Amino acid sequence: MAKSPFPKSKVRTKDEEASAQQVLKDTRSQVESAFEATAKLRSEMEIDDDLIIGGERAWKKEDVAALTADKRPVTSFNVAQGIINFLCGYELDRRSDFRYFPRGTEDEFIGRAATSLVKYQSDVTRSLAIESRQFRQGAIGGLGVSKICHSTDLCDDLMEGEVIEKDLARNAWYCDPFARRPDRNDASYQGELLWMTPDEAEGRWPQHVSRFQGDNIGAWLKQYASTGEAKHLKEFYDKASRRIRVMEHWYRKPVKAVLVIDQAAPKGEEAVLRMGSEKEAEQFVRQQADLAGKQYHVVSTDQEIAVIGPDGARAFTNQNDADRFLERTRTQAGATMAARYEVIVKPTTILRVRHLTGWELLDDAPSPYGVDWRFPYAVFIPYQDSDDYDSIKGLARDMRDPVRELNWHYATMLDKIVRGPKNPIFWSHADQHNMEKYKSQIHRAGFMGVYAGAPPTILAAPPIAQEELSLIQYCVQMLMQITGITGELMGQTTQKTVSGRAIQARQAGSLVGVGWLMMQWLECRRYKAELKIRRIQQYCSVEKMMRILGDEDRVAVDMGLMGQELLVNPSEVTYQKLKELQTLSFDLAVDFQEASPTARSAVSSQLMQMMAIGMPVPPEIIVDASDVPKKEEIKAALKKQGMGPPNEAFAKVLGAGQGQSGSGPNGVNTSV
Repeated sequence: MAKSPFPKSKVRTKDEEASAQQVLKDTRSQVESAFEATAKLRSEMEIDDDLIIGGERAWKKEDVAALTADKRPVTSFNVAQGIINFLCGYELDRRSDFRYFPRGTEDEFIGRAATSLVKYQSDVTRSLAIESRQFRQGAIGGLGVSKICHSTDLCDDLMEGEVIEKDLARNAWYCDPFARRPDRNDASYQGELLWMTPDEAEGRWPQHVSRFQGDNIGAWLKQYASTGEAKHLKEFYDKASRRIRVMEHWYRKPVKAVLVIDQAAPKGEEAVLRMGSEKEAEQFVRQQADLAGKQYHVVSTDQEIAVIGPDGARAFTNQNDADRFLERTRTQAGATMAARYEVIVKPTTILRVRHLTGWELLDDAPSPYGVDWRFPYAVFIPYQDSDDYDSIKGLARDMRDPVRELNWHYATMLDKIVRGPKNPIFWSHADQHNMEKYKSQIHRAGFMGVYAGAPPTILAAPPIAQEELSLIQYCVQMLMQITGITGELMGQTTQKTVSGRAIQARQAGSLVGVGWLMMQWLECRRYKAELKIRRIQQYCSVEKMMRILGDEDRVAVDMGLMGQELLVNPSEVTYQKLKELQTLSFDLAVDFQEASPTARSAVSSQLMQMMAIGMPVPPEIIVDASDVPKKEEIKAALKKQGMGPPNEAFAKVLGAGQGQSGSGPNGVNTSV
């Protein structure tokens, strides 16, 4: 590698500078390998995008040239876009919210609090729109990527920031080409490419200000222009906009994890402590042993000498006996405390992140997200039939041929209609010398040739061949079969009279066609749910959590305490519970609850039907599943009334004024 034109950084020695240059070269090589492995995929995704955009972009270039040369229309019958639009609308209408609950029942409030916090963060950062774009990108081309991170940029809460979901361009993200899992979490590295102005780069990495000056960048460009590194010029610096491309490179590094196990940790306290090294762990154990011994000390008065400790006091008649007892007791206490801890060394992998330009290593540090080993990128790949990256695809890939065939037949049929006579043409053999004039006019509506003498010849417009119409219909049917978006799923029916139950059955059967795609999307969202709660645990203070969750009455309802005499201040209980949410290591299983009005309406209707036939459905569940306003007030009123069977209480509070009257068993209004 050529010698760097920049002055050596003050914070780096000669060896460190050489090491940084080697890291730069190795990382850049990894990024190049990742993009080379996906070059064909990225090219195919551009073609997929063109297919959905439609117009001339949906055609092959050679077909457009042939039609243009023949003065034929280049039309686009954009069925593909309609299919994608329907699928995206279908996913949005049936999208579910994240719902968290612990493995046990003792921390039910923590699960509900986690659900509310993630919902708040998603609403504030507009995750709904970002998820829709990611789903659409994946459904079209086979790849959609978003990033779950913490940021204070463009944020009102500068002290704590927000947990955000960032929309990523597909061409900006890269990944280890040897990764095979659908979520790509088996990769050794992932990253993204960022364009920054020199001012932005200087503000983020002030220790490298000189590296972003125009003269220094020019020196780098001049140096590498004549070397094998010249290809990086366009990739990492744009002369027109003076923007610098920065690589944000996340990678995994094998290390030895040093754990200190507190075998007698009180309930509610951390039992596993993570240390930086074995030396640090041993030092910690010695400190704890010393502290345990120092709990004992000698107290002397004129009348008595005593050794006092956490287990009481013991009196002595002389100082020597007390000192010997003190030394022995401290040694025993220290040994007991040291035996309480176990040091374990295990091989593990940690996540680190480095930032680089084309010519400079800017930083290399542990992940800001602590010991979380997960990459911050949520990847949606609907279909991959082999380990080859070229097999990654969305719905558009298989729609190309049917759409192009459809457009070709449509253009052919339209050309015949345009070129054919609009009305029957009459012309005489005696008027042959005027035929060229007539031919130039026959496309005009209402034109009729003149003749004299001999009987005329009649030229009528040729009919549209039934085969062409059949081919167009067949192409549409093939699109339905290939994508799994059938007419039944779109609400179409071929019969005049079909029951609602039959339509639902057909739609349920049609869902099988897009089942795999929706399953992959569900797994992608589940991964997001895990990342979001971990970020909230790390960056959201207890005070902010309390502001998000609401007032004391709301907390009391959430804790199931409404209608009971509270022995403690709800705020104090909430604070302690949220402290546990923030600090303790506990398992959160992720489930989903219906988010769209359509899905919630269906669930609420089913619950009401169950209640109408006499099943003891708790009214609180029906209230949560419905779209009625002031749900918490309704549930609080139900608990406070405490009268009659649950169905009766529910009917009095919720059933009144819900539309048409109808009664089920026990006089329950079933018209919701």
